[in-house]
Amino acid sequence: LNGVTTRLCDLGQGLAFYALLPGLSAPLAATVGVLCGLGCRRPARATTAALLVVVASFGVALFRFYATPALFAHGPFFGYVAGPLYDEVVAVRPALLFARAEQLAWTAAVCAAAMHAYRAPGVCLALPLPRWQRRASPALLALLLVAGALSFTAPRLGVVAEAATITTALGGLRQTPHFTLVYPRELSAAQVDRLAADHEFRYAQLATRLGTTPGRVRAYLFRSAAEKRALIGGGGVFVAKPWRREIYMIVGDVPLRALGHELAHVFAATAGDPLLGISVRWSGWGGLRILPQPNLGLVEGFAVAVADLPEDELTVHQRAATLLRLGLAPPLERLLGVAFLATAGARGYALAGSFCRHLLERFGAARLLALYRSGGDFQAVYGESLGALAEPWRRRL
Repeated sequence: LNGVTTRLCDLGQGLAFYALLPGLSAPLAATVGVLCGLGCRRPARATTAALLVVVASFGVALFRFYATPALFAHGPFFGYVAGPLYDEVVAVRPALLFARAEQLAWTAAVCAAAMHAYRAPGVCLALPLPRWQRRASPALLALLLVAGALSFTAPRLGVVAEAATITTALGGLRQTPHFTLVYPRELSAAQVDRLAADHEFRYAQLATRLGTTPGRVRAYLFRSAAEKRALIGGGGVFVAKPWRREIYMIVGDVPLRALGHELAHVFAATAGDPLLGISVRWSGWGGLRILPQPNLGLVEGFAVAVADLPEDELTVHQRAATLLRLGLAPPLERLLGVAFLATAGARGYALAGSFCRHLLERFGAARLLALYRSGGDFQAVYGESLGALAEPWRRRL
């Protein structure tokens, strides 16, 4: 109905997503609810069991995001996460079809198992299904074989991302003093040498500037945005996973434009929280600090501040000054927090990066790392509020 009055990018893709996502998630969830209701004698237990199944599906997706290079996620109830927010084109791809087929096969197998066991002691499946029960065993075996085969081949089908599968697909491996480079096998030795030198130079540059090192880093260099999208998600977006000491980029001309920025995220992990290596401030009640508040503006601002872009660019301060003069700069207090995501990327990166670069140049790297570690507690680190620190920065711009 919304499409009647609103211009749509792609009606066919929208309808396909609608069918594959809520169109399948709703019956899958209903099936889980019915099975839990039939298998538990008390409604409260059935509800709890159904909710646990849903929570577990999110848990599996989060674990894969944390423990593997994956940026995408497939799940029976939430459907599909394509990767970072900056990926501009998201379409129905074969991996989503395979993932949905796998989820349907496992759900059907569970249903067949329930039909087979509905008379078992302690199981309250009081449905008159004798004919179905006789057919359940061969159906169960066939469904388990199909579901198992889809799960076994999931990495090759692009449903899940594993380091071994990505390394095999790219084919090239080079060890340098500080990096493990995984790159397309067809690159010449001279091209790999240039890439290795570029990585080592940026590493040395950041180590000198920050006075700290993150240890060994693994860098994945993909052939194209399409290959990166298929193997880990994110398409043309360059990203890092600081807690894994890994960066994910696309091969291009040396110097790689975003290498310093992504590597800076890994360096920042030395001052980040133990779980994700990012800037987090904890809050709570009565001295109990249990609520994490990621400071995403500080995460990206730090990386922009300490990493130099290749030449013939405006400096980060020139970009921030331009935004201020055009009246396009949101308040700094809004940028240095979770609300950073609500700001246009080009503006947010430039302004947060310029302010962090100002702090780096005025007070040094040790304090900027301490600020990152505190999650943005300016008063504790600098002895001044954010507003007081921002005034000299604005005058400078």
